[in-house]
Amino acid sequence: MEWAKSNNERTPRGEARYRDPANNFNTWSGRGRRPAWLLAYINQGRSLEDFKIPRPRKARSQG
Repeated sequence: MEWAKSNNERTPRGEARYRDPANNFNTWSGRGRRPAWLLAYINQGRSLEDFKIPRPRKARSQG
């Protein structure tokens, strides 16, 4: 038997770009509405850049 996915089980689209420092499971890709946890921080005076996930730099190929 095959089960259909419900709306509650949607997979997130896009890669996470922002992370909640208090709960690593709270992430946001930067698309769509800002999540409640992020809005709460911004309303406290924090900057969006405070939550940006650092991206590793890609190594250049030698040659």
